[in-house]
Amino acid sequence: MAYGERQRGPSPFGVSGIGTDERGSPMSYGMPSNYGTRYRDKNSDTYATDTYADLTRSEYSDYKTRFQPYEEKLMSLADSEAMLDDQLSKISANGVSRYKKAQTNSALMNQRYGVQSSARENSYNNTQLDGRRGLDISQAKNMSRLQSEDSKANILSGAGTTRQLANNQG
Repeated sequence: MAYGERQRGPSPFGVSGIGTDERGSPMSYGMPSNYGTRYRDKNSDTYATDTYADLTRSEYSDYKTRFQPYEEKLMSLADSEAMLDDQLSKISANGVSRYKKAQTNSALMNQRYGVQSSARENSYNNTQLDGRRGLDISQAKNMSRLQSEDSKANILSGAGTTRQLANNQG
C-alpha cells in the first residue's frame, strides 16, 4: 500500500473503524461539523479576521448545542424547591423507619434476656424515643435546607467545580 492511501478491508490489528463514525466518515472529535470547512483566500486582507470570526461562530454554536442546555438545567435546579422537598420527605420516612427498627430491636433484646418492662417504663421509653426521633429528624432537615441554600449560592456565584455542584444537587 502506498503512503497516504487508505486501507481497505479489516484492520491488520483486528480493530476496525478507529477514527470513524458509524457511517465510516472521519470523526470530528467534538468539533462542530462546519469547523474549518469554509475556504478563504490566504492572500486576502481580511483573511485573519474572517478566520477568527468563523472560529468564534463555530465555538459559539458548539456552546449553544453542547453546554447551554446543561447550564439551563443547573440554573433551573437552583431556582426549584423540588429536590429539597424530595430530600425532606426521604428524611422523614427514613427517620421513622429507623426508629421503628430500633424499637423492635430493643424489644427483641429484652425478650431474649427475659427482661419484662412495665407499662409505665414502656411509656417513658417511647416518649424518650419519640423526642429523640423528632430532634434527629428536625436536625437532618435543617442541615439539608442549609446545604440546599449553600448549593444554590454556589451555582449562582459560580463557586466550586461543576462536579461538586452536581454532587451537591444529587
